[in-house]
Amino acid sequence: MKLNGAKKAWGKMTAAELAEATREFDYPLPPSRYKPLTKAQRERFERARRAGRIHAREIVTFDIDPKLANEAVKYAKKKKMTVSQVVERGLRRELAVND
Repeated sequence: MKLNGAKKAWGKMTAAELAEATREFDYPLPPSRYKPLTKAQRERFERARRAGRIHAREIVTFDIDPKLANEAVKYAKKKKMTVSQVVERGLRRELAVND
């Protein structure tokens, strides 16, 4: 993350360099630093805010054997899937067999 080609990337700074670079944030910012967002900044902020929303209909809780859950996580990683996708596929297969 170089700015004007002179600054070091945050990840490559030592603790002392990082402390110096972030010293201005040790105290509350003065009111003169606050200003309304531009139209482009507001749109970007709203997109980011909407992307993080979790809808109540998407949250489901249930009890599951911890060993089975760990196996599902390992399987999901191996197949490059999410655990939700693994559970969905398993439920679809089970429901298809019962029909």
